This record gives sequence, C-alpha cells and structure tokens, in this order.
Amino acid sequence: MSNAVSSSAARAFVMGKRLSKSNTSVRANSDGSVEMRLHDNLIARHTVEDGTKVTMAGWGTMTTRARLNAIVDELGMRGGFWQHKGEQFYGTPESNRIISTREWIQITR
Repeated sequence: MSNAVSSSAARAFVMGKRLSKSNTSVRANSDGSVEMRLHDNLIARHTVEDGTKVTMAGWGTMTTRARLNAIVDELGMRGGFWQHKGEQFYGTPESNRIISTREWIQITR
C-alpha cells in the first residue's frame, strides 16, 4: 500500500494536483507552488523560483524515504534516499552522502 500511495502522491506533486490519501497530502497553491506533507510535516516543496526541495522533516523513516524516492522517480531522476547503520543518505550516480533528517535537499532547479 505504501508504494501505491507514494507513487500517486509523487505523480500529483509533479503534476501540481491536489491529493489526500492515507497519511499524505499534496496541495497546489495559488502562487504556483506545490507542497507534499506526510503526517502534516512538510517534506517536499516546489516553486518556480527554487525548483524542488525535499526534507525528511526530522523523521528518518521508511515511509518518509518512500515518499521522497517516489518524487525522485516521478521526475525521472537517478538516485534517492536510504538508510545504512542508522544514518540517512542521499545519493546520485555522481555522489552519495550522509544527510541530516532536517536538511533540505535541492533535487531540481
């Protein structure tokens, strides 16, 4: 179920469409920005000026990573988020690095 929710939420986020499913919501705002929330925590934001930025919002959970990875996949990008030995990682084919669960990661411009 989590994968289905992640995929449909990511599709709605990329398309700028409203969605509310399970513990995840996507909101398209009047200023053209789009936000994804998980348990009401902002985990992704897209604006024309800044592109797409994502965060774990302090929660390094499997569900948070699934939502963020679904956005990466929906955008057709290679890379993503994972956990190893309790540390959170973000990686692309070019590099991998440990990240903070509160850090905002720029994934598009």
